Amino acid sequence: MLRFLLWLTFIVLRRGGDIMPLVTVTVTLIIAGRRTFAQVPASIRDAVEADLLALGFGTDGKPLEV
Repeated sequence: MLRFLLWLTFIVLRRGGDIMPLVTVTVTLIIAGRRTFAQVPASIRDAVEADLLALGFGTDGKPLEV
């Protein structure tokens, strides 16, 4: 399941740049429940939050209610 989430997140969020792989992995770990948003470094926190919201997840890694 984690491999699928990594693959899916990589495909959806692939935009290039030096920091994007770190953001992608961090988003995947939050969705998988292995990291919390509080553990995200401040330098990528905004990008992680934006990507989580774009995927329909809150900063807790749970799907947002529609």
